[in-house]
Amino acid sequence: MSLLGMYLALALLVWVAWAGWFRRENRRRSQRALHWIEVAFQGHGQVAGVQWAKPSSFQVQLRLGQHPFQRASVAVHLLPRESPLGWLRAAWGKQREILTFTSDLELPPDFDLEVENHRWCGRTRRRLPSSVLHTMRTTPFMITTRAEWQNQSSMLDALIASRERDFLSVNYRRLSPHFTATLPLESLDPKAAGVTEFFDVLSELAGGASASRM
Repeated sequence: MSLLGMYLALALLVWVAWAGWFRRENRRRSQRALHWIEVAFQGHGQVAGVQWAKPSSFQVQLRLGQHPFQRASVAVHLLPRESPLGWLRAAWGKQREILTFTSDLELPPDFDLEVENHRWCGRTRRRLPSSVLHTMRTTPFMITTRAEWQNQSSMLDALIASRERDFLSVNYRRLSPHFTATLPLESLDPKAAGVTEFFDVLSELAGGASASRM
């Protein structure tokens, strides 16, 4: 066998081994994510179906009870382990596995709003030891493009609560889907702090949008 043939055979062997590992790991992590979703919505609804969109992404259809949510679903995005290069890129960029809750509301908001959760950290000198780094918590504030803004305390309180639950983004839209919330997948770990209030925070966020129309 030529040297090129040996390299090709080795590459094929590595690819087959990677594909087998990916199938096992993806099955394990997807089953765990589905279990976390079932636990998070326990007592409020149930899983109605699961549909895979990509090898590392699937959508969970939810059937919720008497709540403001209609046609609710959760999209789960795992790390792209189906490709060694894609997985290395995601690991290098510190990409996180996320889930996105999407739903229409009984009373759609009369505005469009996108809220991103950002945290910044800075230091006065690059070589300043982390042991002497002091942090300071600022008062939450909102930047809006509206010429006139009325103080909607119920929505602001809900948005602040979502920040404490590590939500990455919360979006409101006049058109379907009316409500979208994205957060890290590990936030639904039954052992994580505040996971039992996850559905309550979602309800408060949706209720804040509806209250703005009243």
